[in-house]
Amino acid sequence: MVDTKGKLESFFSSFTSLKYGRDASLIKPQDIISHIFYLESGYIRQYLISGEGEEITIHIFRPGSFFPMMLVLSNTTNKYYFEAMTSVSIYKAPIEKVIEFIKNNPDVNLELSKRLSQGIAGLLVRIENLIFDDVEQKLASLLFYLGEHFGEEKAGKRVIKLRLTHKDIATWIGTSRESVSRQMKQFEKNKLLSYKNGEIVLINPGKIKLVV
Repeated sequence: MVDTKGKLESFFSSFTSLKYGRDASLIKPQDIISHIFYLESGYIRQYLISGEGEEITIHIFRPGSFFPMMLVLSNTTNKYYFEAMTSVSIYKAPIEKVIEFIKNNPDVNLELSKRLSQGIAGLLVRIENLIFDDVEQKLASLLFYLGEHFGEEKAGKRVIKLRLTHKDIATWIGTSRESVSRQMKQFEKNKLLSYKNGEIVLINPGKIKLVV
């Protein structure tokens, strides 16, 4: 019996396959959404630009994601950028074909509901980050979230398998790159995190959570 992930891959792989390099823009504000993208490999960042011209990260899609389903299901005009954070490999399927596929496969429908719920949970973390006045709390909250959703357990530590610059992190928590750099150095000094091959390692995820 084919699992839900295998069923999704089988469906999307019958459509156009595309590859993009880092920083490539897949969708821009006001673009008419006619297709759903299935992310086979790499990471995609969804963000918007504020009235002050600052980038604000909304969500990061990982392999196995298909987007922008929330915009399609809510029939909402797009105001976001969807940009490759790494080299990516994707499949592109017409909306009507994807909707038909979801309707005919209850297990896929349930999986979509779970993913939308996880996306909302991520937005709640984003709202929490904006509420916190303290950069330390904002950063700790984000690092814990990234560890849970993009991390791998290794010898009691959590390795975030998503290479983020301090600027990337700053756009997520609504602060300056300089503030992020200072706080990351402090976390490193306090042995809460370290770096390995460009990846962030949470030495003690439990202690990071206690900072929030």
